[in-house]
Amino acid sequence: MASSTPTTSQPTFASGVYKLKNVATGTLLDLWNGETNEGTIIQGHGDNGATNLKARAGAQHITHRKCQCGH
Repeated sequence: MASSTPTTSQPTFASGVYKLKNVATGTLLDLWNGETNEGTIIQGHGDNGATNLKARAGAQHITHRKCQCGH
C-alpha cells in the first residue's frame, strides 16, 4: 500500500498590475491618503483611476502600494 503525502500548493498570479475589488460592495482596496508605509490604513473606495487603487502582483505575492506603473 502506497502512502499518500498531502501536498500543498500556493496560489500563483501572473505578474502585472491589478485592482483588488470587494465583490460584496463593488469598492476597490484603497491605501488611505495614498500612503505607502507599512501599517497604512486600508479602506474601500470607488474606482477613480488613482494609482493607490492598484496592486502589483508577482508569482506568489501581491504588493499593494502606490503603484508608479503608468497603467
